[in-house]
Amino acid sequence: MATFAERVFEEGEIQGEARGKLKGIEGTLEAMDLIDVGWNNQAINEKTGLSLDVIEKLRKRKIH
Repeated sequence: MATFAERVFEEGEIQGEARGKLKGIEGTLEAMDLIDVGWNNQAINEKTGLSLDVIEKLRKRKIH
């Protein structure tokens, strides 16, 4: 049986992971919008923090 502190720590980890995933989704959606309006990969990287590799993959997906 986990102690109270262990349960609080685990809950914090779960919440942190969820926030991280949400931030990633928001960055991806923002990048897709910026691609649509013609921003270049470097500018999108600076704005969203997504890697250039990820941005290029998003760009290729939008073309198809």
